[in-house]
Amino acid sequence: MDTVLKSTGSITKAEALLLIMSHAAVHNITGCQLDDLLKLINFLFGNDVVPRSKHMFNKVFKNNSEIVEFHLYCRGCKSHIGTQKLVTDQNITQCPSCNEAVEISSLNNGSFFIDVPVAPQIQNLLENPEIQEHLSYRFDRPNRIENAISDIYDGVMYEKLSQPGGILSDPYNFNSDGSPVYKSSKFSIWPIQLHLNELPPKMRFKHVILAGLWFGTHEPSIQVFLKPFTEQAKSLSSKGVLWRKNSVQVNSKVVGICCCVDSKARPTMQNTTQFNGYYGCGFCLHPGVLIERQVKYTVIASGHDRDSKSKLKDMEVPLVEGRPVRGVKGPSQLINMPYFDIVWGFVPDYMHAVLHV
Repeated sequence: MDTVLKSTGSITKAEALLLIMSHAAVHNITGCQLDDLLKLINFLFGNDVVPRSKHMFNKVFKNNSEIVEFHLYCRGCKSHIGTQKLVTDQNITQCPSCNEAVEISSLNNGSFFIDVPVAPQIQNLLENPEIQEHLSYRFDRPNRIENAISDIYDGVMYEKLSQPGGILSDPYNFNSDGSPVYKSSKFSIWPIQLHLNELPPKMRFKHVILAGLWFGTHEPSIQVFLKPFTEQAKSLSSKGVLWRKNSVQVNSKVVGICCCVDSKARPTMQNTTQFNGYYGCGFCLHPGVLIERQVKYTVIASGHDRDSKSKLKDMEVPLVEGRPVRGVKGPSQLINMPYFDIVWGFVPDYMHAVLHV
């Protein structure tokens, strides 16, 4: 007896295109094979659920070139080469840093990442009537208890930036972490995701904003990956986002104040020593002690807290002397984000630091 195939309805067309692009990159398939794969998927579903040819598939990304931007990086030294348009226009065939050959066929290799404009996504959110109803959540949230920390609004940094004349209007949290495309694959996708803290918790995570996407066989060269994102952050905090409420135009300045990542991703984003090395804590200056061939962080009386001012000074030394200073390997792209604290803008990793102990 034949069984009719039915769609579960749980995957969007955009997600399907991303999965197909990932499959093409993982298996390095030819244009002819991609053509056949698209035809097979449409045949199984009985209609054109995805572009019906390689030409139309590539056209989807070409037509959205103003929405997403492809950045090429060197497969050898991992340095940033430029946008796909720049590489094509200037006919760049070699990496300026190591002379490795540059491949422009983005869909068939893992040496690219995608930068997604954040401002239009925030604008669309803020102009949604359902969203507008909840933008006052931080002022009228229920069950608020004095001197208790129940949300990000109760934090010292948030309260400081919310004082009269402060910048905060629509602050956001951001994070980045990797997930395998397939369970049996070494290929991973690393997204940069944002959510608006102005919204109630459930709505924040329902309306997540995508700012970037790295695809490859290895973890991102995070400082390369973060550069376009920090450029967007500077524009969001200075120019802001224009949106309309009841036919009235509003200009909201948007700033990132909190980066939520785990203990493995945090040092790569801060450009510091990992947690199992000397001076591996991102929040204090405990030097670490070698015990049984492992660096441990024993209880000491004088583990002074780090601060952004001294950490910025520590970032200057590796540029000149080529060595880490108190666990700092060099500058981080995140110091270019206005109002973001390179130390206390991060949060402790509850999962690894508490649940896995």
